[in-house]
Formats: sequence, C-alpha cells, structure tokens
Amino acid sequence: MNGVNLFIDTNIIIYYFKGRVDARSLIENNDITISYITALEVLGYWNNTEEHNEFIQELLSTFKIIYSNERILKEAIELKRNYKLSTPDSIIGATSIIEKIPLLTGDKKNP
Repeated sequence: MNGVNLFIDTNIIIYYFKGRVDARSLIENNDITISYITALEVLGYWNNTEEHNEFIQELLSTFKIIYSNERILKEAIELKRNYKLSTPDSIIGATSIIEKIPLLTGDKKNP
C-alpha cells in the first residue's frame, strides 16, 4: 500500500462497512495497523452473518495486527487510571502509543 501507517480504532472499520467515503479512503490508501482488541470487537459482534465475517476477515488480513505485551499492559493501566477509559479503549490507545503510530478514532474521549 501507499500512504502513511495509521492505527485505527474499531469504529473506523464500522464506518468503512457502512460505506463512509472518508473511512474507505483512509483504509484503502494507507497502511493500517490495529490492536487484536479491534479484531475481536469487529469479528465478535453477535449480529454478524457468516458472509459478513468472511468479508471482515478478508479486510483484516490486509492489516498488521498487534498483540499485547508487558509494555502495552503498563501503558493501558496508566491510560485507564488517568482517563477513565474502558479496558478495550485503554488497550487500543496504549498499543498506538507504544507502537508510535497515530490513532484514528471516532470516540470523543481519547488520550
């Protein structure tokens, strides 16, 4: 891919599936990195059809997925304490910080 390396939150992928042009452009024109939490949230949605899950897996296969480690854990704890984030959001935010990749999210509350 071309473009820059971006770390995206779950809601950006949801916007992509809803057909938002801005989300499609971001995902299709950049190198995308996500947390394993984002993959879990998108694939674990209870209302996905099998066909939808296959499409999601195909899209996610083009992303770099980062799994947790001790540095991410420590940063997530600090974010959770300091910003009162949910556990998934603190892990996603911490992963972006540790990997030094800008986080794009639709959330109003982020560090």
